Amino acid sequence: MATLKLAPFGTPRDELARTVDGEVPEWLHRLYASYGRTAGTAPARAPVRAPSEDLGFRLRKLAMLLDRMEALGWQIEPRQWDLLAHTDLDDVAAQAQLEEAGVWIIARLHAPLEAPGNVRWNHGLFA
Repeated sequence: MATLKLAPFGTPRDELARTVDGEVPEWLHRLYASYGRTAGTAPARAPVRAPSEDLGFRLRKLAMLLDRMEALGWQIEPRQWDLLAHTDLDDVAAQAQLEEAGVWIIARLHAPLEAPGNVRWNHGLFA
C-alpha cells in the first residue's frame, strides 16, 4: 500500500522566504512591477502579499490533484497540517497511475522529497 503525505503549504517562514530569498520567480517580478517597483525596491507589503497569490494557485492545483486521486480510488485523510493519500497500489504503480492521470508533477510539489530529489513515500508510522 502506497501513502503520500501532502502538505498544502509550508511554514510561514518558508512561504515568506519563497518571495524574498534566492532567485525571484518571474510571476513575482510582475507583482512587484504592479507596484511600479523591482524586487529590490518593492514595498514591504509586496513580499507579504506574494504568498497569497502563490498559495491560491498552489491550493487550486492541490484540489485538482485530490479530485483525480479520489476518482482513481485513493483515500484522502485530512490531518491538522497535511493530508495523507492512500492507495492499495505499491509505490511504483501509484506513481505510474498519477503520471498517467497527468498529476504526478503536482504531487511532487506537495510531497516531501528525499535527498536525491525523489518523492518520499510513507510506510508505517507518520510524523
